[in-house]
Amino acid sequence: MPHALALTGLHQLGLVSYQDVPLGRNDVLVRTGLASPKRGTLRARMFWPESFAYMYDRETGELTDTDRTPHLPTPDDPLMLAATIVGTVEQTGDEVRDFAVGQNVFGVMGLRETNCIEADRLWPLQDLDAGHALLFDPAYVAFHAIRESKVRLGDTVAVVGLGAVGLMAVRMAKCAGAGTVVAIGNSSLQREWALRLGADQALDAGSPALASARRWLAGGADVTIEAAGAYAALDVALQITRARGTVCSLGFYQGDSAGLKLGREWHHNQLTIIVPHGCGRLKSPRDYPRWTERRARDAIVGMLRSGALAAGPLLGPVVDFHDTGALAAALQPGQPNSIRCVVSFNGHRAGDGGVRSWG
Repeated sequence: MPHALALTGLHQLGLVSYQDVPLGRNDVLVRTGLASPKRGTLRARMFWPESFAYMYDRETGELTDTDRTPHLPTPDDPLMLAATIVGTVEQTGDEVRDFAVGQNVFGVMGLRETNCIEADRLWPLQDLDAGHALLFDPAYVAFHAIRESKVRLGDTVAVVGLGAVGLMAVRMAKCAGAGTVVAIGNSSLQREWALRLGADQALDAGSPALASARRWLAGGADVTIEAAGAYAALDVALQITRARGTVCSLGFYQGDSAGLKLGREWHHNQLTIIVPHGCGRLKSPRDYPRWTERRARDAIVGMLRSGALAAGPLLGPVVDFHDTGALAAALQPGQPNSIRCVVSFNGHRAGDGGVRSWG
């Protein structure tokens, strides 16, 4: 039987067996070659399960606490996980015309050896580098953050938090015409990548210079993207945004707020805070129906193919599918030399410090 990576207990990753569902007429069976997990979401579920102890009503938008003790996964009742997948088509449904057995494809699927997925949720890899394809999901979140923050030509944009999503936001802000992009991150690796992707300045999140943020931002950022998912980072974002500016909060916060001073800049400077599509439970962008999920994903694939989002060997470290301990270690908070990890299945390898080839 095939195996999936799943949460099997508090802070525990494990391999669990499963059975593939029957293939539908419009479905494709994909065997995974490489995967890049949703790092922030997976880390939150591993280390802060209490953040998910609620029920969500899609019709009313209400959240109701279930109890103070969240249901924890077990080996017999695991929590399955998602990732961006690059793989090979093994079988197609009777009505699938756009994909063929043996073709390399990518998309967002389960973090497991095989996936039965609808054909319209896949894209052909063609000549796209596998490492770039694995940026598909973080690029999706950043894409909506930039669009829904309404970044305009000449704007000053700050990005706080330089994981894969934050770095994609840096690049997309430049693509959108931002005049100045300032990146704020914890590690030298993050700041180096931000500069390579178009940031005009890259500042250490722990730097004393943040105390004079408005001075080095010439009055503040028009738009600040908070991509760290930490209350302290949100507080920084509020401080460095100019009066009546926009803070785009795309991080997922855990626990009660600490260090967040809403009686200061947020209140007095009349700031707007938004949560973009790609975060939370709603399934359509703010500008739906003109923009659908499929249209947005097609646009991102086009940017990846054109080289507009080229990021080189951004991903790493690469861990073997069976080495759950190495993957759990790579997901630990505070990894200074890692931006987004990659899981290698069935002996597929990565080279040159990133994912350049597979198979």
